[in-house]
Amino acid sequence: MSQELANYDISEEAFNLLHALEAMQGALVGVYQSYNVPLPDRRYWTVGEPVIDCEQAVVSLAQVYLGTPGDEATIPQACNVPKTMVVDVTVARKQTFTKSKTAATQTPEMMSQDASWAAIDTWIIMDSLQAFVSDVWGGPAPTMIATSQLPTPQGEYFMTSVRMSLLVP
Repeated sequence: MSQELANYDISEEAFNLLHALEAMQGALVGVYQSYNVPLPDRRYWTVGEPVIDCEQAVVSLAQVYLGTPGDEATIPQACNVPKTMVVDVTVARKQTFTKSKTAATQTPEMMSQDASWAAIDTWIIMDSLQAFVSDVWGGPAPTMIATSQLPTPQGEYFMTSVRMSLLVP
């Protein structure tokens, strides 16, 4: 908890999302360690889309809505139904092949290197979904939705991102 937040007598329940995001960030580090795959040193959690300006591993809260994962967000829900959080886990790595370099100067192996990292990152996160939600829920995973995305590279960095929709603890 930040020093500023500590100045207030805030109910512990108000920290549900904060604690869930912290737990998911910790799970990300643990998962990569278990696969013996290097994870960028810059690691944090945030809300909204992270700025991709360096190699980093980010857990970001994208959305919270009333209902369970997969419910149509436009259908009215009662206020007392479960809430779902939509979280992106993004790993950004520096590109070895960029558009500024001509393909003629790159070997096929060089051009595939970034794709190799993206494939590894995608597999590690998707194969470890249970670890992410276990750290949040403290037990078996509730129902969730997870999709892998490979956004267009930003500057010198490419990203692997997995979007998870799961119940708020």
